[in-house]
Amino acid sequence: MYKKTTLVLVALLLAYLPSAAQTYVPPQSKTHVIIANHGLNEFCKVGTSICMPPDPLANFKAYQDVKAGDLNGTNKLIVVYAASMNWPPPPGSNQNVNVWCELLLGSFVCFDFVGSGINGLGRLSYGVDLGDLNGDGNLDAVFSNWGQINRACYFDSIDKFKDANCKEIGPNPPGIGYPPKNPRSTAVALSDLNGDGALDAVFANATQASPNQRLRQNRICWGDPLNTHELYSGSLCEFIADIPAPSPSSPPYERDSWGVAVFNPSSNPDGFILFANRSAKNTVCFISSGSAYGPTGGQVNISCEEFGPTRNTWDVAISDLNLNGLPDAMYANENEDNLFCEFFPHGEPMYCDDYEMTGRDSRGVAIGDFNGDSLPDAIFSNYGNFNQVCFDFFDCKDFGIKDQRRFDLDVYPASLGP
Repeated sequence: MYKKTTLVLVALLLAYLPSAAQTYVPPQSKTHVIIANHGLNEFCKVGTSICMPPDPLANFKAYQDVKAGDLNGTNKLIVVYAASMNWPPPPGSNQNVNVWCELLLGSFVCFDFVGSGINGLGRLSYGVDLGDLNGDGNLDAVFSNWGQINRACYFDSIDKFKDANCKEIGPNPPGIGYPPKNPRSTAVALSDLNGDGALDAVFANATQASPNQRLRQNRICWGDPLNTHELYSGSLCEFIADIPAPSPSSPPYERDSWGVAVFNPSSNPDGFILFANRSAKNTVCFISSGSAYGPTGGQVNISCEEFGPTRNTWDVAISDLNLNGLPDAMYANENEDNLFCEFFPHGEPMYCDDYEMTGRDSRGVAIGDFNGDSLPDAIFSNYGNFNQVCFDFFDCKDFGIKDQRRFDLDVYPASLGP
């Protein structure tokens, strides 16, 4: 278990590292929490243990992921949910249509995200991330889809998320249709990995035994800084995370990844990517200057390795939880203790240890300031159990309703309301 004595010893060790290692400062603003559930979503205000549904009209769908943020830099809150369900959905069902919500007069108002699906239905979206893809100052949404082509949906200030502004990402894999023709993308993270000014999309893919595993490998779709409106429709997509096979009978890219996070503080090719894997060790991919990956004029090297113990991991979040200036990762694990890992600045794993008092079938993890003391807290969404928040790294408490089918969660500044 990760205990205070371990933290003190590590802090003493890090005191002798060069000052250049101090590369990361955690967010210091108070944060609210929003949680995606299969059923009743939850909105939890900072400093309280009470969680309420943001909008009843947005509930009772199979939500897998949620992201929230400031739409356009004017303190306008937007929330986007990724929805999934068993395929195919019932005739006429909209249970797997993605949803977006905005805050109007202090209340959430939510709308179906029809353009992210097929003929008004959803695409079994398991993940979503937000970022300004086309440089117009508004947040756009990228969805990672299970067995369908991934999508980018652009926000238009007049028409908002209209159908015509949802585009497929990258070239289609060989063949059209449900697996094994298309990837099973479970999560997505946006970041400018190669420093060319355009956001790139990193997709985590689930393998699930299949004769077409190569299509299920994790991948990056590179943004095009010269083609801002159609940023992803013609972008280059490349497989990554070619690491040694766990057994002679397994292909080298079979890792069943369900979460992804990027540490890239300066938008230069000097960060790293973390993949959260089920029934395998987790993966770290190092990004550095080079020419192995990426479009012409924005190429980088990427090399990957496994580390830590084998867990059934659903999600990962990066921060500096112990305030020593180095990036940390917190992993949400199914039916076992969650995991804390310390990294050197360029992504080399230092060590990993079980995180005490948090083995509650966790499906999501985020880092924020949930009690307003300007210190980072780890927040876990737990399936069929109470949520947990760990204040100041050690003091873990339950909050919310116990029996909810929770998946991922996100935090956002409390200044955005409500």
